[in-house]
Amino acid sequence: MEAPRKPPAKIEGRKRMQASGLTVSWHGTRSRKDWMAYVENGHEQGRLVPLACWSVVEDRGTMRSVIESILQRADARYESPEPRPTTEQALYDSFDDVELLELRDAFGELRLFEAESEWRLRRLCEQVLIEVPPQRHYSGPAKRLIDLPDGSFLAYTGNRGSGGWSRCIVRMHEHDIEPASESSIDEVTGLSRVRRGPTQDPHFKTRVARAEIPIVAHSLTEVLERALGCDGRLEFAPVGFLSSD
Repeated sequence: MEAPRKPPAKIEGRKRMQASGLTVSWHGTRSRKDWMAYVENGHEQGRLVPLACWSVVEDRGTMRSVIESILQRADARYESPEPRPTTEQALYDSFDDVELLELRDAFGELRLFEAESEWRLRRLCEQVLIEVPPQRHYSGPAKRLIDLPDGSFLAYTGNRGSGGWSRCIVRMHEHDIEPASESSIDEVTGLSRVRRGPTQDPHFKTRVARAEIPIVAHSLTEVLERALGCDGRLEFAPVGFLSSD
């Protein structure tokens, strides 16, 4: 006689799809490295019979894997992360992307690579905003993140290109920016407004046109992963420029 099958162990959840009537179940360990999901079918003896199955594993190329690689490097010098922003501060922060939040929760100031190739990730309180010329249907600042050994820096911003809106990493130099106006009058409405700190309101602006600002990567994870692979000696060939349309 055939031994009864045991149901898959550690089922974390299951949901019945109303349209198809199928039930999807998933299970795995808390490490999130061996999750499995499958479509199940009820058996008259109460067994769960997988009809289709997917194994979900952690993909390389995530900010989590980049952080783990940094922690293992002998040339990484870093401070503890700063306290998280208050609710009021977070309300005015337009940069709530997952990769930024993971990096923020891992490090304060971070210095990578040897002296002549040193990259410096700024503390959260030093990640100032830079006003970038607006597009026709998009307006948003750039967030200064990483200072490079040649005096240039990497900033995080948004861009609306032919494929739609997305985040990207741009490279600028000190001579590309200047202090922004200190006026507290909104240029659009003409009304007075509170001018917040340099990490919540742009206190700098670019001197160059939007179309002159080179995009060097499509994510912070990508640029850090490439840099770790060559000890910071990275060639920043532009993959495009910010769109002015």
